[in-house]
Amino acid sequence: MWVCPKCGRSFKNMEQSHYCGKPPATIEEYIAAQPEEAQDYLLQINAAIKASIPESKEKISWSMPTYWKGRNLIQFAASKRHIGLYPGPEAVEAFAGRLTEYTTSKGTIQLPYSKPLPLELIGEIANWCFKKYVNHCIQWFNHHRPVKQTPVNESNLITRCGKATDEQPNWNQVGI
Repeated sequence: MWVCPKCGRSFKNMEQSHYCGKPPATIEEYIAAQPEEAQDYLLQINAAIKASIPESKEKISWSMPTYWKGRNLIQFAASKRHIGLYPGPEAVEAFAGRLTEYTTSKGTIQLPYSKPLPLELIGEIANWCFKKYVNHCIQWFNHHRPVKQTPVNESNLITRCGKATDEQPNWNQVGI
């Protein structure tokens, strides 16, 4: 057992990374709280994701920077030797051919500090996660819509649901 000298919490692993005080409330606070050598990587990843899916909301979920639109779309976090990117198992599977030089596991991509960041690929993965969510919404709306109503598609989904919000779309606005 290891006890943190700052906060007094006990951990199974020696020198375990944790938050001694109040956890960060924003992605910027999260990045600022990380070791200096990780901050530039985190800033670049955050910028790539933000540019790819500006419709999503930024938040902290499970103590990680998260991009959200009705559900967690993609998350990332600093580790000792790499940045963990968490787009989910379907995204890792969809991009498997382009991730061969990285360690992956169910829903996780490890981006080591020793390699340049694949920022374009990160943006593509984030966009894929957003489109997957949009397609899920379209299928759900069309399955539950009244027969006489115009089907929902990608071009009218945002018009009917609105831009990124803190809450789930208002199903009544889409005519359900």
